Amino acid sequence: MYNAFSKKKVGNSREEKIRFAFADLLMGLIQETEKYYRYTPKNFGWWRNVFSSAFVYKRGFRVLENER
Repeated sequence: MYNAFSKKKVGNSREEKIRFAFADLLMGLIQETEKYYRYTPKNFGWWRNVFSSAFVYKRGFRVLENER
């Protein structure tokens, strides 16, 4: 979607894949720590962050594992 409108296209190089994987891992870390500050275990937001952070962790680590 981004490439359809931008003048500078996002490539598919190894370095870019690794950079985006680290961005996913950072997002997972932010969500994981944010849940302690904002929510309690009885709140929907707590569980949304649990599952969402697990998803982005898996996606990020999968990319890093494939780029070894």
